[in-house]
Amino acid sequence: MSVDAFNKLPRSPRAPSGRVPNVWHFDIRFVQLQPPSHTVFLFQPESSFIHMELVPVGQSKGQGFAFFPDTPKEAAGEVAKALIHAFMTSLGTGNEKPYAPWSFTTDDRGLAKEVGAELKRLGVKAPEVCDVKYVPKHTDAAHGRFCEMFKAMKSGMGLQPLVAAAFVAPSGISFSSFKLAQWVQPKSDPSEAALAYSQQLSSARPLSGERDMNELMQEVQVTMEVLKRRPSAVVRSEADAGNPQAALEYALRLQYGIQCTASRPQFREYLMQVILSPKADDTMKSIAHSLMIDWYIKGVFENGAAPARYLHAAAHGADEAIRLAKGAASPAVLFFAFYVLGKHATKIVELNAQYKHVWQAKARRDQEIAKADSKATLKRMKEPNRYMCAHVGCAVSANSGHMLQKCAGKCDEDKKPSYCGKECQRADWKNHKPFCTPGAACSVLERPDIEVHGHSAARAGAIEVPIRNADGTTTLLSSSTMSPKMLKEMKAFAEAGAAGRNGPGFSNGIQVGIGKMRVDDDDDDSDDEVD
Repeated sequence: MSVDAFNKLPRSPRAPSGRVPNVWHFDIRFVQLQPPSHTVFLFQPESSFIHMELVPVGQSKGQGFAFFPDTPKEAAGEVAKALIHAFMTSLGTGNEKPYAPWSFTTDDRGLAKEVGAELKRLGVKAPEVCDVKYVPKHTDAAHGRFCEMFKAMKSGMGLQPLVAAAFVAPSGISFSSFKLAQWVQPKSDPSEAALAYSQQLSSARPLSGERDMNELMQEVQVTMEVLKRRPSAVVRSEADAGNPQAALEYALRLQYGIQCTASRPQFREYLMQVILSPKADDTMKSIAHSLMIDWYIKGVFENGAAPARYLHAAAHGADEAIRLAKGAASPAVLFFAFYVLGKHATKIVELNAQYKHVWQAKARRDQEIAKADSKATLKRMKEPNRYMCAHVGCAVSANSGHMLQKCAGKCDEDKKPSYCGKECQRADWKNHKPFCTPGAACSVLERPDIEVHGHSAARAGAIEVPIRNADGTTTLLSSSTMSPKMLKEMKAFAEAGAAGRNGPGFSNGIQVGIGKMRVDDDDDDSDDEVD
């Protein structure tokens, strides 16, 4: 693209035909058809002539998702280049005599200001071209013509009529009507930063089996050492030199402001380096796509209604993450599938017609959950007391009876309370003592069911506690190697973080199997009893 050549193009207040003004209305749209991409749409109101430019200009096939502006300022650079390119190439007409526009208009105030400034910065000399006007009156007419083009695009893809009908033509992006909430809270405490870093990375890795909590804790320790030993400036230098692993590491540091200033735009920029790097393997690219889901969702959907392009982009990234992982889905992808995509797909029908890898992964997990829940329900119906600690106030339960200790007293076998340990058994003795005789009633108080958001099947031989999240939902934390005391301490730590007190809390994204962090070992199946 040569700005000097653009400045030399013939230019007049009237179009070359002389019939209509040489004034062009433009907007930027996100076309959700796979592969997704942003486009600059040009419309001449009096003639209804239209033209569309994919952005970034000159992108490789399928790489349009690399450009995803949050703000008019972020969009301006590529939009300005696309406008210049459109007229340098005669608006796709094949005309050997290109001409320059007299002026531009758009229907977003911020975009008008920023694109005008960018055209001037690039060296465009005509003051009228750089003085982009805010003119909303052309919006409806422009969208009507775009709908016609969009219909042709769907037809060209060979979509079945019913499927094609589900896809709605996207409107021009209104940057001024949407504001991002805070993305993430930077971590100033080194231990909190290491935990958040490790959790986020763990949640983005494709699942290949159960995760060991001990491994996660060890990873947190290693991460703390790495963060001390490798300054962010060094990691960034390596990333800028083309190292995809360093780019992945630096992106996570940017997310939490670890030895650097937290930056939402740069977080995405460095993850895109990983995704587009020929040096990165498929697993690394899958992790980068999974991490990117957070970028599209956090800070966007907190304010209620959000632009559909963020949802489509997140779904595309989740789909790519699964494809690159040969069908394996990370916890972050599964959480998105269940609690974001699944929720919105009932209203945005076109979501159901794309992202097949995500829907298949969700269906597989649904089947696993249903199968496990069915077995667990039958077991609990037969012996309800066997699977929860009887002490009122203790939230520990188990998915296998032998994980809890039964009362060794004279109470009937089917009435015996179970405990997570001697401490709870002693605390409950005052309540249970009058019932610890043959033929007595059961001393265990019935408890209300807890609605769990993020439930999944855990391997037999685990104890679990419910954790109340900041949004009011409940997540199950499950382990077969941690003691009940440690599990309850982690519950208190996580809930304190969720309430804004000391402790970072647990991100839903880290939970293995959507909402569960599991630790498994090969405990035997013998029943333990409390003396």
